[in-house]
Amino acid sequence: EELGLLWRNLVRIGGRICLDKTALFERLAPSVWDSRIAIGLKVFEELGLMIKTERGNRVFPVSDKSSDVIKTLNQALVNIGVEINLNEKVLAVNLLENGLKSVVTDKETYTANNVIIATGGLSYKSTGSTGDGYKFAKILGHTVTDLYPSLCGINVKGEDYKALQGLTLKNVKLTAKDGNKEYYSEQGELLFTHYGVSGPLVLTCSALSARKALKNVTYGQLLGCFLNRYSDCYSHTNHGV
Repeated sequence: EELGLLWRNLVRIGGRICLDKTALFERLAPSVWDSRIAIGLKVFEELGLMIKTERGNRVFPVSDKSSDVIKTLNQALVNIGVEINLNEKVLAVNLLENGLKSVVTDKETYTANNVIIATGGLSYKSTGSTGDGYKFAKILGHTVTDLYPSLCGINVKGEDYKALQGLTLKNVKLTAKDGNKEYYSEQGELLFTHYGVSGPLVLTCSALSARKALKNVTYGQLLGCFLNRYSDCYSHTNHGV
């Protein structure tokens, strides 16, 4: 771990943490959801973390505290005797001729029969998610596909939304369109921010919208229907949503 603290991304959250976004995985990777995600949730329960499923199939710890998730993960490492080296940056992962793997850091070189690369994505550099995993994958001969933002808020042009900053709405239906073609529509919670919109609905929508934006789709529309009444709708058309 190149930082001086494990689970920096979880510490950053502070409050609740969603252990799984079922709807997102079912949409983007249905074959993965049935196996790996379900197994992961079972592991948390076996480690003693009580979890609950809320609207939109979002899974949270019953306590609603990310600190409980961190404690569970730390205890799991202790249980299996993991040695943790902090403030040590991995520079490269190499395949050796004898089938061994080498991990080169800024302090030492380690060899092992097997290496698990778990670096996070390319989201928050301050938490260690600097995209190193993609670099290591290329070194090992893997093909890296195009990278897209995911699980993030959506910037909205204009000034209309700013008066609503900090407002959280429940039972909202959010629909995203590419021209007249609808590619996302779900009901749940939405939050107005200083830059646009966020919240569970938007985080799921962002993964799909980003793919379209980076494929030169220049026209997008977000349509939010509050209280699930089509007569009370907020519509925002934006270039490059």
